[in-house]
Amino acid sequence: MNQNEQQHEDHPSHAEGLIWVDDTTRAGATSRLQRQFDAIADMTMAKFSVRPFKPFFNKPRLWGMPYGCRVIQHLWGDDAGTVREQCCPIDNMWAFDLFGLHGSAPYNHKCLADICLRYDERDGRIVPDWDQQYQYFSAMRLDDLESCGVLAQPHGRRERGVVALVEERSGLVLPLPSECVVYWAFYGNGSGVEIAVYDGVAMRRRMDRYPEYFDEDIVLNEDDVERDIAGCIEVLEQLESGFLTQPELRKRMPRYPFAQSDRATDTTKTTTIKERN
Repeated sequence: MNQNEQQHEDHPSHAEGLIWVDDTTRAGATSRLQRQFDAIADMTMAKFSVRPFKPFFNKPRLWGMPYGCRVIQHLWGDDAGTVREQCCPIDNMWAFDLFGLHGSAPYNHKCLADICLRYDERDGRIVPDWDQQYQYFSAMRLDDLESCGVLAQPHGRRERGVVALVEERSGLVLPLPSECVVYWAFYGNGSGVEIAVYDGVAMRRRMDRYPEYFDEDIVLNEDDVERDIAGCIEVLEQLESGFLTQPELRKRMPRYPFAQSDRATDTTKTTTIKERN
């Protein structure tokens, strides 16, 4: 058993979870996030640090990003070593600031940024295994950020709406904007790790619409779930056939199995799984 196996032998071989970033301007936000990512690092071969950016207000913009924040990607299926500059201004801006996304797609499930890597131990050091398939997008290089002076110094002035998540083994950096949520997962006893960033406000909206799906104390009824699936399929078929426009989609979302509706005015007519069971 090598050193890494000894370190992680008491941890599960795979796990997943969420980290709610919330408001990065709150006192202690960076420290809280660091503790949460340290807990993931303790179970995996990855290593994280959470660092603030310097203020962006006086920096010129390129492809929607502050100068010095060169956004790159390597997607599944790309040849090993391929690195492309991410030149979509809207995606780049949303990776750093969710305000525009909240307005245009309030129930979105868009992945804003992602790192999915495998690791190996070589010569006593844990390093990314670049020979395996991997992916990252909306990412930056730590060396580039440091050479351009984009990251804040301790006790220095900070950009208020976003922090940098540094994966130390690879030198890749993801932006974590205020109100985002991070989905994390690891597998292979911690040798494979994924960090994916989503719109936390939109995710909470979806969770509030179907609360029983996210309540560990609820035992789901299979008939209710099947009814919900059938209703969703019907809506999707109508949308694909052109019978529903995007504004009409929310009004036609299935009410079962939970009959949750933010438009309902008579709460006595709504039921939940708990009540029907």
